[in-house]
This record gives sequence, structure tokens and C-alpha cells, in this order.
Amino acid sequence: MDNMLEHPWNELQLLIKEKWLTQKAFSSILWKKVSEVNELLKWKRNITIQRDYLLHQTLWTPIKYWILKQIDYDYSLLDIEETDDLSSRTTMKDLNWEAEKLNTQETPVEKHNSKDDEDLRNRANIFRTF
Repeated sequence: MDNMLEHPWNELQLLIKEKWLTQKAFSSILWKKVSEVNELLKWKRNITIQRDYLLHQTLWTPIKYWILKQIDYDYSLLDIEETDDLSSRTTMKDLNWEAEKLNTQETPVEKHNSKDDEDLRNRANIFRTF
């Protein structure tokens, strides 16, 4: 994949090295177990909002800095162009058109209005409200 970004923990590892910190020292600064910090740096754990805020407080990085890097990295793992075929998706416009079609359909005077037809109309009306 051409568009894959570097994992955010790579940058964190460099930052720890620049500050001459060991994993043990860094874990004590974060008030975390050494094993948890080790898992973080080996990509076994992702950056969460709580971890982002903790890193923000301890490393003085901008708030949301690490979580946004994680989100960007996660999106880079997707190959959107190959996996996302928009032509096969049902859009809200299609659903509204179906709802209109069902609501304007005339029902015969006979007892042809079954429970299934009524259920379809109710579900279609739900989509019309969007």
C-alpha cells in the first residue's frame, strides 16, 4: 500500500529516546506498568483517548495529537479505492424514492393489504424522516 503512514508509536519511541528515557522510567512518569508501556511501544495496544490525554499531560504534546495520528494510521491501513464500490451501495435518495413509491401505491379495495406490506411501508417511512 502506497499511502500507509508510520505507526504513531514509532514517533513516540523516538521521542522517548531523545529524552534519554528507558521504558521503566517512562512507565513511572505515566504511572503505568512497564509491561503496558512495552505493549504500547510494540504496537500491541492502540492509542485511546485516555492514552492521548495522558501523553498530552506528560510530554506536553498538543491535545488530540496522538489520537489523530492513530486515526490517520488506521485509515491508511484501508485500501479505500479497491474496497469501496460506491455504485453498489444503497443511498438515502434510493431509500426515499422507495418510500415514496410504497406510499403512493394504491391498494385495492379487497383485503390485499397484508401485514408484510404494512411492515414495509412503516420501515420505508422511517427512512423518509432522515
